[in-house]
Amino acid sequence: MNKKGFTLIEIIFSIAFISVVSVVMLSLLATSFEVENETDLMDMAILKLSNEIEQVKALDHIEEQVIEKYYSDFWQETSKDEAAYKLTLKIQEDTNYEQGLYDIIVDIKENKEGQVLVATRAKHYWNRK
Repeated sequence: MNKKGFTLIEIIFSIAFISVVSVVMLSLLATSFEVENETDLMDMAILKLSNEIEQVKALDHIEEQVIEKYYSDFWQETSKDEAAYKLTLKIQEDTNYEQGLYDIIVDIKENKEGQVLVATRAKHYWNRK
């Protein structure tokens, strides 16, 4: 730097440096937003999945069945045509063990692509009536 101010080269290098740092920071910010959205989606899917399992476990008696529910982007129950996500809950008797032991198999998929977001399996015992 001379006594009268900055040279043109110093200004160009300063602008270039600030530009590079800004591009890096903006790409990190964009990636952060994508990760946050994906995490929120997974959290809601896991919450719905857990709620369905607990509701089934609270029943006094159960029979083998398949239940399908459809949800919008905002996780409100909706019709199949308008759904963004599909929850499938399958209840089947576990024939490897004593009577009354059932498998509860649940998954949540994207309705259009069919990609599985979350899936789990639980076992629960119901007395036969």
